[in-house]
Amino acid sequence: MLPQVSAINASKQVVTDEIEAFRVALGADVTTKQLQRTIHAFDGAPRRIKFTWGGHTISNEQVPVATAREQLQAHDESRAQRQGLPIEHTPDYQDLRTLAKLADDKVLIKHNRTRCTLWFGERGEKWDAIVKANLPLCVPAGDAEAQVSALRDFDRAACSRQRVM
Repeated sequence: MLPQVSAINASKQVVTDEIEAFRVALGADVTTKQLQRTIHAFDGAPRRIKFTWGGHTISNEQVPVATAREQLQAHDESRAQRQGLPIEHTPDYQDLRTLAKLADDKVLIKHNRTRCTLWFGERGEKWDAIVKANLPLCVPAGDAEAQVSALRDFDRAACSRQRVM
């Protein structure tokens, strides 16, 4: 399965390059990030698969606006230089313009949406892979049936409660 997914992702890269050229022609107000994502595939059969909401974990990260602005500015400048574009034509330029209106000491919450965690080894509590996007996931079936934990209903109240660490 891995060779087929690699071929699909390679073909998708050709399409992504064409989408990016089209996006650049349209200007910075157009976003195409979802069209540019790739498929995840693994060559081993997982023993456990767990689906969770990113907001239901301790992985949420508080990022000062000043830090986010600096990182995004550096990323945009690098991309603009690499692609020979004005920075105003990079995909994240709209985000940078939005951040420019916020005070440096404000805090942004960075959190993942749904995620899929996979365990491949025979034992152990540490996960082997996390897929952090709503995309197809391809894994071969194993001899033993994998333990699957389904995605629970999203509970905004539980997500926003203060956690004890």
